[in-house]
Amino acid sequence: SHPPRQRRGARRQEQPARDALHLAWLLWAVALTPAVCEEMVFRGLLLQATRPLGMARAVALNALAFGAMHLAPGTAVRVLPTALLGAVLAWAVWTAGSLWVGVAMHALNNAAIVLLSFFGAAGAGADPAAPPPLWTLPVALLFAGAGVGIVRASPRTIGREHDADHHG
Repeated sequence: SHPPRQRRGARRQEQPARDALHLAWLLWAVALTPAVCEEMVFRGLLLQATRPLGMARAVALNALAFGAMHLAPGTAVRVLPTALLGAVLAWAVWTAGSLWVGVAMHALNNAAIVLLSFFGAAGAGADPAAPPPLWTLPVALLFAGAGVGIVRASPRTIGREHDADHHG
């Protein structure tokens, strides 16, 4: 009833390849594609349309819309953190002057969630209605600090260009 020894060994060798392919597909479908599409809508269209309101109001409106769009039955606990992410992404795009900064940050956020879920990190992604595990907070703050540092080091800022148009 057991398969021959060679066959069992071949199955073991195929599993990591299947897992790697599955992970690559998840990263494409859940991390990169939504990051590109959502950044085009929220930071590409909405943020640009609300630019006349000034940075603070445009970023706040963008954050509220981003959080609301991610609201689904049983996931209300995630609206505030998602709105906060939307604010950080909107600020980064406004400050850096590039939509690609938002795409990269958004894709990294999504990829971190995929990787934590894929490798079974304690409680990460297990229940979409549950708040994220507490240990993810310092990690998120570290990534946020690194992102802010990268954006601040960027030589171009659309916010300043826009302000100069209205004040100079």
